[in-house]
Amino acid sequence: MRETACNQGRGPCAEEHRAASRRALAAIARTYWPEIAVLCGLVLWTAFCRVAA
Repeated sequence: MRETACNQGRGPCAEEHRAASRRALAAIARTYWPEIAVLCGLVLWTAFCRVAA
């Protein structure tokens, strides 16, 4: 029964999985925030240049 609830995205293990995913994303963001910031800046700069051209 527990496996069925997990496979359908419900139940206690689904919440555990979501919490683990949030922790993993937070760890990635803390580790790679400079690269993420540079990529966002490049995307914004490219968009600005295309609009201004």
